[in-house]
Amino acid sequence: MKHKIVFIVLIISSFFVNFTLAQPSTTNTVYSKGVFTTTVSGVFEGSQQTVNQTINKFISEYSGNLQALFGWALKGLKLQGEKDGFIEFNIKSHTPENQIIIGKMDIAVKLMGKQHNNVAYKVKIEKTKTADNLTEISYHLYDCEEVISSAKATLTITKLESNTYDYKLVVRTTLTKFYNALMSRKMFRENIEWRFSKLTDNLIKDIGN
Repeated sequence: MKHKIVFIVLIISSFFVNFTLAQPSTTNTVYSKGVFTTTVSGVFEGSQQTVNQTINKFISEYSGNLQALFGWALKGLKLQGEKDGFIEFNIKSHTPENQIIIGKMDIAVKLMGKQHNNVAYKVKIEKTKTADNLTEISYHLYDCEEVISSAKATLTITKLESNTYDYKLVVRTTLTKFYNALMSRKMFRENIEWRFSKLTDNLIKDIGN
């Protein structure tokens, strides 16, 4: 009986340790004046060293080795033509040019029977703040020809105490006029918002490893 009690205590302790390392994120999207604003936030335990390592790796690979990101940060985001009942993305080219990413992708809006091939876009990504207790990166997708006109994102990671950190991702997405008129907040949350949440979860998971 004594050994059984000790075993149960160890299981419970392990559960709470894993829970505090990275608690589930909170995600919400609001719509105002043509812009969908998504916020993903949460708390995790880590170190400034691992925060810097993950953020630097993400920016470096996004700028120069996108394929590597599909193994961790972009894993499960359905950006390589995976089947989806509402919208499918397939990134076809992603080339750095003078600190800007020049890309092309196919976008299929399945629910509406729309197929957009070789959609051109540009991206600027950079670390905007670095301090002992604050790390921030910005992401700006723009000049996108179809569906998503632009997306501006900021990920902020703030040290609260000891090894506890707060993170917040804010993404402001503007759709092209046609899709903005058709896309409800519910549709956006169910079909696009989850990708922002998944990306954030992947980054925080990598920091904790």
